[in-house]
Amino acid sequence: MKGLLRFATCLYPASWRKRYGVELDALIEDLDHPGWRTFLDIAKGAAEMQVRMKAQKTVAVTAMAGMLIGLGVSLTAPRQYASKVVINIVSGSSDNPPTNKEASDSMNRLVNGVLSQSSLKRIVQAAGLHENEHVRAPLDEALADLKKGISVKPVSATAFAVQFADDNPTIAQRATQQLAASLLDENLRAALRESRYHGRPLTLEIASAPNLPRQPFSPSWWKLSIAGVAAGTFLGMLVARFRRSPMPG
Repeated sequence: MKGLLRFATCLYPASWRKRYGVELDALIEDLDHPGWRTFLDIAKGAAEMQVRMKAQKTVAVTAMAGMLIGLGVSLTAPRQYASKVVINIVSGSSDNPPTNKEASDSMNRLVNGVLSQSSLKRIVQAAGLHENEHVRAPLDEALADLKKGISVKPVSATAFAVQFADDNPTIAQRATQQLAASLLDENLRAALRESRYHGRPLTLEIASAPNLPRQPFSPSWWKLSIAGVAAGTFLGMLVARFRRSPMPG
């Protein structure tokens, strides 16, 4: 019977036998009266280990495939360059600073004004953007494409960043310059209409000029690679789970 038990240990994966085979053989030798139940236990453990090792290999293969796909997408996808300008909302008097809510409300008003259809048309014309699109497609489509590349995010309670992304870094910088100029113009027009925002005069100052981007911000090879690994791992786990599930009889 011990010979049969040793044969059953050969059913374990080679890597497992290399690491634990000596210990298992020693345990078998120490058994006084091994029986069929011991043989079945060893065979069952070998089968479970084979399934587990195959599942690990499946997950490793699909995770690697996902990473390679992510890298491939990052290398073939169009490059996007982003230029950014930071604009502060400041008070006209250092003794009378705006509250956070006043600054936020003012920022939202200005941004909404700049993103209006008429303002975007002026930006397109001033920056000379999407001239080819004007020839091939209606202006509304060109404006929608321009609007997609614009991002306005708060940096702090009294500052926000305006960013424009394009596959041409020079165009990205030029559009960001026009966006910043439009924000200043919008603020001036608002100041002429109302001498105060919520009872306090506010002014804008450019904290950093629009930069000429040298490196693309998208696609990010490492983000796509991580996403590919995560998707591949999940897929591998599903495949392994399906293989381990009993077939309906």
